[in-house]
Amino acid sequence: MPDHIENLFAGLRADTLPQVLPPGTAAARRTVRRRRTIRLVSVATAALAVAGVVTVVGLPRMDDGEQPVAASQWVAKARAAVVERQAEDHGDVDVTVAGGQASDGTVAADGSAFFNDVNAGGYTVAVACGGPGVLTVGMTLTHDSDDLIDLGGQVVTCGTDPKAAELQFRVQRTGKLTVSLSGDAQAAGSAGYALALYLNADSGEPATVSPQARYNVGRANSLLSAGPETQQDSLTTEGDSQSTIVETKKAGEYQLRVACAGGGSVQLIVGQLELKNGTFVQHEGFVFEDTVQCVDVDPTPYPGLIDLPMPKNSAVSVTIKPDEAARNTAGLAFTLQRS
Repeated sequence: MPDHIENLFAGLRADTLPQVLPPGTAAARRTVRRRRTIRLVSVATAALAVAGVVTVVGLPRMDDGEQPVAASQWVAKARAAVVERQAEDHGDVDVTVAGGQASDGTVAADGSAFFNDVNAGGYTVAVACGGPGVLTVGMTLTHDSDDLIDLGGQVVTCGTDPKAAELQFRVQRTGKLTVSLSGDAQAAGSAGYALALYLNADSGEPATVSPQARYNVGRANSLLSAGPETQQDSLTTEGDSQSTIVETKKAGEYQLRVACAGGGSVQLIVGQLELKNGTFVQHEGFVFEDTVQCVDVDPTPYPGLIDLPMPKNSAVSVTIKPDEAARNTAGLAFTLQRS
């Protein structure tokens, strides 16, 4: 295994996993030097974006020497897959490991990793699973008020040549991140996983569209049928708000149909624009505003059609504002058709 991969998880393998960590246990620190630095999430160093301790629960209590040989090999493969995925995304970079922002071990039927004091910013969770079965990953954020925010999740297929999956999300205010790691009957006790949480290097810049959001845009589009005079468009959820304009050159009654796939919800705002001096400007008030739920399992279109009486040479503006759970994970699609 390359040295930078070995060093990334060396401290965790020696001092923390697969043993259960009680709250307050400090994870080992290792640093890999290469060309430049990505700010990985540190849950033990206050100078970085996250201060706290990662606690892993629900994993088998056994010493490293007692771990099944097959599972140990799968853990190593999963570790390599996580780091290789990061290298693919960010090139030849420095990876500074401080604290316990990474974990690995044998897959359990109901395991979890906790990251305390996750501050505002954009984050990526990279996870891989080596061996048999399937690993279901879920993420939730809890604030001081104990309100639970679902940040989405993904089903990761374990394999002999594991590939790391990435889940991106954004935190608006400090909270506790819980990552659930649930293996099916084949994976539990036999497969190995590796997990890394890091702060996106461009977290202060506008976020790029995540693969998960692109995937859900495609799912949302597939829920809507387009006729001969139907205009179809979509919006992603990486920003505080996303907007688009659809021209309606012919006067008449139009109907807007919407579908949103993924998690969370978006505030949908529909406006009417009129053409003045060659430029579309907002007509008085909005014609429609509502909260649209984004459904991850078996999504369906938003119930009902939105009726829009449109004059000649006008346009419809469609704006969405995602909540925390939907941000950069959900995708919305819509069609505009003459009645």
